[in-house]
Amino acid sequence: IFGRSLGGAVAFRVADYAERNNKPLAGIIVENTFESIGHMVDLLFPFLSPFKGVLLRNKWDSTVLAKRLSVPILYISGDSDEIVPRCQMEDLYGRSKGSSRLPRFHSVKGGTHNETWLQGGKGYWLAIKKFMLDASSIKKI
Repeated sequence: IFGRSLGGAVAFRVADYAERNNKPLAGIIVENTFESIGHMVDLLFPFLSPFKGVLLRNKWDSTVLAKRLSVPILYISGDSDEIVPRCQMEDLYGRSKGSSRLPRFHSVKGGTHNETWLQGGKGYWLAIKKFMLDASSIKKI
């Protein structure tokens, strides 16, 4: 499963569903995703922070899922993301280290929120290829 930005939160949710229901899943790849919608509201719309409890129906909190998923996870982070701070990707990666069978972090120099794939060039695609090969060779626990 691949998810970018909000799609990363969806990928975490789908992976969680798959694990809880014993559905096979080789791994997930998330690119420039965030810890939770609440954290992004605090960052981008701080004037709305006091109203998060009323406004947010789905929290899209990946922090809880990252620390319990056992599937391999590749985090691809553009170091010039102008929307999601890189520290949020680093935090999710750190949380995955205790549970994921293959946590991996790939940084893209100059990678922006929507164009990390472009700025990453061949190295971007090679990181994905290597992750997919490694993830497919890992035995399930």
